[in-house]
Amino acid sequence: MHFHFFLALIAMLLPLIVAIPERHSLAGLWQPIQNTSDPKVIELAKFAISEYNKNTTKKLAFESVVSGKFAHMSGTFYELVVAAKNESLPTPVENYGADVWVLGFYQKLKFLGLDRCEIVLLYPIIS
Repeated sequence: MHFHFFLALIAMLLPLIVAIPERHSLAGLWQPIQNTSDPKVIELAKFAISEYNKNTTKKLAFESVVSGKFAHMSGTFYELVVAAKNESLPTPVENYGADVWVLGFYQKLKFLGLDRCEIVLLYPIIS
C-alpha cells in the first residue's frame, strides 16, 4: 500500500518538477541586461528621464544606457544606469540610476525614481 502511495505521489509531482524553468529565469532573480542598445531598454530609460524632468527644474537629456538589470516580480522591475546630460548647464555627461516597473499584460510603465550615481556596473565582470 505504501509503495502505491509513493508512486502516486511521484506521478503527481513529476510534472511540476519538469515544468520548473531554468534558474536564470525564475521569478525574483535579477538578470543583467545583455543589450543596452535594445529599443525597449532605451524606451524605458527615456521614460524615466521624462518623468524625472516633469518634477524638477534640472532638465536631463538622455545620452545612453550604460548598464542594467531586471527581475520578474508582479511585472518586471528594471534598474538602469543611464548616462544623461543637464540641458541647462555646460556639465559633462553623468550617470543616473533609474528604476522603472513594467506592470502586467498591458505593459503600463511606472516610474520609481532616478538619482545620480557613481557606480556603472551592476554586475562584476569576471575574466
